[in-house]
Amino acid sequence: MDKITVFFGAGEKGRLAIGHAKSNQIDIDCIIDADPVTWGAEYHGIEVYRPEHLLDFGENVEVIITTYPAFARYILMQLADIGFVHMENVLICAEKIGVGKFLEERFSTSQSIDKGGTGNRKYEVTTADKRRLFLHVVDITQYKRTETVFMIMRQATALGIPIPYPEEFGKISKWGGYLLLSWIEGEDLIDTLPNLTQKEQYALGLKAGGILRKIHSIPAPDVPDEWTIRSYEKAENIKHYHKESLYFTEVERKLVDHIAENIHLLSKRSECFLQGDYHLGNMMLQNGKIIIVDFDGFRYGVPWSDFSRITWSAQKSPCFATGQIHGYFNGKPPAEAWPLIAFYAALDAINFFLNVATINASDMVRKRLMINAEILGQFDDMRSSVPVWYFPPEQFTSLFI
Repeated sequence: MDKITVFFGAGEKGRLAIGHAKSNQIDIDCIIDADPVTWGAEYHGIEVYRPEHLLDFGENVEVIITTYPAFARYILMQLADIGFVHMENVLICAEKIGVGKFLEERFSTSQSIDKGGTGNRKYEVTTADKRRLFLHVVDITQYKRTETVFMIMRQATALGIPIPYPEEFGKISKWGGYLLLSWIEGEDLIDTLPNLTQKEQYALGLKAGGILRKIHSIPAPDVPDEWTIRSYEKAENIKHYHKESLYFTEVERKLVDHIAENIHLLSKRSECFLQGDYHLGNMMLQNGKIIIVDFDGFRYGVPWSDFSRITWSAQKSPCFATGQIHGYFNGKPPAEAWPLIAFYAALDAINFFLNVATINASDMVRKRLMINAEILGQFDDMRSSVPVWYFPPEQFTSLFI
């Protein structure tokens, strides 16, 4: 008797997985999710149930987790809490792909890379002709998105944007595929930067700002108001959880209040391609040149929203972050930029926080509480839209260079 196939996850990634599964003739019997808001909804004609619904199936079930692999252990904890005991029947999407056979058939050597916070499968591989490459394996939640990343990276390479060269994109099985990139021989900028002088840090920030401006020259598809709609939905969702979340501290409340008070900034603006995760952790240094890596977080939207994580870089190097601002704007930014940058930083911080809070990822929540406090401090408890670490070009030059 065939097992009942259940997808765990009705969020954005889950819905992507369901759509891809249906188009690849993967049968899904039902969806479960821990969020009561989703119960009773239907996606692609498949109903969403509460997790306890699993208990009705006994051991005759296969549960496919559609969230990031790094979050899977929290899902397992939720299943244990409801009394589900057949954990051997629980898999993440990536475990269905058949990566082992693919690696054996395509490459001479392969070494797993344990980097990044999502738990996605990444490898250093060598081909038969001794070429060293970077392999990113993607499951059905990311397949279509990664195909778009491949095409955009080809476009970015043609524009001279310093990124790994996108060699190949393809399918491994009906459960996922792969993205093959050139190998970057260099150092992680986040590790190298503290060893440099303030002047050198600022100079690299200038370069990073110029690269980001070039990335934003790639246009977005012509979908009217899509970014505005998504951002409003995100902000409204945050206002809902402002009252509901048990994890919120005074820090999160101040960030949410700032979002609520500045929602009017979400007027229609021109959109472009966004790297989506632009900070020091996604940059490498190769022979003195910055290389931008990891486009997993790409999206289309308003250009200045790509500064939402400059606070992460500023925590490591205010000089680099200031240089990035000056490099992007060719000097001092226009006054209207700062309120938007502060808004995006708050919106991104709370949205990220809620993603981990809703799955009760307590260790990740603790980490995010510290990051949120740092972001709040950078904007002086959100009383100032200009971060405390920023210096205008003329003042910065006289103080540090």
